[in-house]
Amino acid sequence: MKFFQSRTAAILIAVVLMAASLVIGGKLSLAPQRAEVEAVFTEASDGSGKGIQYDLDERVAEAYNLIAVAKRYLNADDTLITAVSDAISAIDMAKGPSDKYDANMQLTSACSALYTKLASMPLSASDQEYNEGIKAELNSHNQIIGHSDYNELASEFNIMLAKFPTSIIGSLSGVHMLELFE
Repeated sequence: MKFFQSRTAAILIAVVLMAASLVIGGKLSLAPQRAEVEAVFTEASDGSGKGIQYDLDERVAEAYNLIAVAKRYLNADDTLITAVSDAISAIDMAKGPSDKYDANMQLTSACSALYTKLASMPLSASDQEYNEGIKAELNSHNQIIGHSDYNELASEFNIMLAKFPTSIIGSLSGVHMLELFE
């Protein structure tokens, strides 16, 4: 009991309380900032509600349309159709922004190869037009993704989190750097 009545105990308790409040306060400050930047991936920061994930979903829908056209002219098990299907699955199974980026690149490549193959074939006029529209939509959504400010905001957050003393507070409170879409 004498320990709790000493000056050393008072200082030690004050230091522990300050450290705890620093960690808790840091968590309460950093976690919402991180969540806000993460939300830009799905909701965008321009108020449109359409972040990178929305455009990835739209690209997947267009890829399914491309497969539907391709199946009219190619065998369903054609390697080009399979490659697009595999890329769609990769996007669906991707966990974080980096994995989604890689899967999106795979989808771009697979769709381009299938589109090129179809463009060299004698398609019906309506399928030719539909194929052109699919290509335009795929490219449009990819350009929109390219203009997202998610990576910029995530990088700014990561830079802030890497600086002292924020790096220590982040480590102690479990707030980690954001993964980039690249």
